[in-house]
Amino acid sequence: EKVWIARGEPLTLMEAYATRLGGEMHARTEMRALSGWCSWYYYFGENDQVDLEANLARMRDERLPFDLILLDDGYQTSIGDWTDIRADKFPKGMRAAAETIRAAGFIPGIWLAPFGARHDSRLATEHPQFLLRDAEGQPVQVWTHWYEMIHALDLTHPGVLDYLRELFHTVAHVWGFDLMKLDFIYAGAAAGVHHDRTATRAQAYRRGLAAIREAIGEQKWILGCGAPQATSVGLVDAMRIGQDVSIMWKALDANPSAPSVFHALRNSILRAPFHRKLWVNDPDCVILRTRGNASLLSTNEVRTLATVVALTGEIILDSDNLATVAPARVDDLRRILPPLDRVARPRDLFAPDSLPPAQLEINFQREWGEWRVLAAINWSARTRELTVELPAGEFHVYDFWSAKYLGIHSRQISLSQAPHATALLVVTRVSQDSQLIASTFHISSGYAEIKNFARGAENVRIELEKAGRQRGELVFAIPREWRNANARVNGRRVKVRAGALAKNVIAVRFTLDERAVVELEVKRPSWGAI
Repeated sequence: EKVWIARGEPLTLMEAYATRLGGEMHARTEMRALSGWCSWYYYFGENDQVDLEANLARMRDERLPFDLILLDDGYQTSIGDWTDIRADKFPKGMRAAAETIRAAGFIPGIWLAPFGARHDSRLATEHPQFLLRDAEGQPVQVWTHWYEMIHALDLTHPGVLDYLRELFHTVAHVWGFDLMKLDFIYAGAAAGVHHDRTATRAQAYRRGLAAIREAIGEQKWILGCGAPQATSVGLVDAMRIGQDVSIMWKALDANPSAPSVFHALRNSILRAPFHRKLWVNDPDCVILRTRGNASLLSTNEVRTLATVVALTGEIILDSDNLATVAPARVDDLRRILPPLDRVARPRDLFAPDSLPPAQLEINFQREWGEWRVLAAINWSARTRELTVELPAGEFHVYDFWSAKYLGIHSRQISLSQAPHATALLVVTRVSQDSQLIASTFHISSGYAEIKNFARGAENVRIELEKAGRQRGELVFAIPREWRNANARVNGRRVKVRAGALAKNVIAVRFTLDERAVVELEVKRPSWGAI
């Protein structure tokens, strides 16, 4: 093992460490941050082909711009017996399921836990020599899956490596799945007496992953989950970097590794510096459905989860029964798609009174101007007063989730935050001329969806482009002595909301259907920067 010793600002050091480690271990970082749907956090393994097709139908009807459909646990008869498919769930098999996904225009993904076998599985009973044993010769138990005991496989055994190659050739090239989510793979690094007694636990683990990579080829993707982190670099394309999310904000017990939204978000923020340096980060799923629909999350908790996942630029997978999700929550999902190509930086990492960090920031710059998006998170179960520091000068502040203009502020802004709520602030330096101060079509407020911005003496022309169809608005600040404002969207006159948010703030509301051209005319001599 190599040791790197350095000093400096902590976050910069974390990023530098990730860069060096990724270079040393030939990190795979070319996969884009995908968006999509995962079956787990609504169905918990009880989904079938009918559920898959129902969700695909809602995606089509809503024109959701997803990339990936990930079928999670539950299709197989047992952990270890991956090609024994439950006919009551997928009567035509997993190749047909992958073809259904691909025919709908999405990338097929599938979940496996390949380094373990249920104690009574066909794999374990027919090949007992494949199991890792302890010093007394007993199989090593690595986890309990729905009350069933799971044993570790010995990844140094030649027969196990052949089994893995054959299995993943089937999954990738016969069934046709392009992304494989490999869960509980810490089992490959379990302590025991290996067939190859010279191998370390890390070497055993990497032999297993290398066999899978060999079988699927370089073009298909591995998403590691429940994995030894640094030991996986160079073999996985993406990595789950925290605990399971949950339908609950708080874990059921004091175990810091227990599933919960809070635990998942804490790790999403703290491991954000690894994104695109060691792999593509997977923060686990967002859950958008309303409380009571197989969820205990409040609206504030749902939006805090969505905010952190989106601002860290990581993979975005929704895990709802989309047929039951209210239209307003589907709109929230649209606002965080597509994933950003930027990573928010925590303002208060390692601050003694803020763990996890309570403020995230991204600075955006386009040829037409600069602005920043600040997330202020109340991790507390009580309403709290939060203060957000601003740079020198005067700034328009717009609250994205509440769709409220908060006025002009200098130095700082104080907010009263409900429990587990996030204020997502769009901050734009004040100009003496008319200026765009917010877009509600994407959480980046213009970075993702505005493709062109042209100014004239008394008008502005904005070209927007975003996959799918959604309703939203552009918000402008105009000088106090403005006389009139007219707007057209795709050449058709639309109403301008004047004074609805503040005296000198106007909004143009319209439907963005893939592309739109917005033209705004205000009787002023010139236009300033955003």
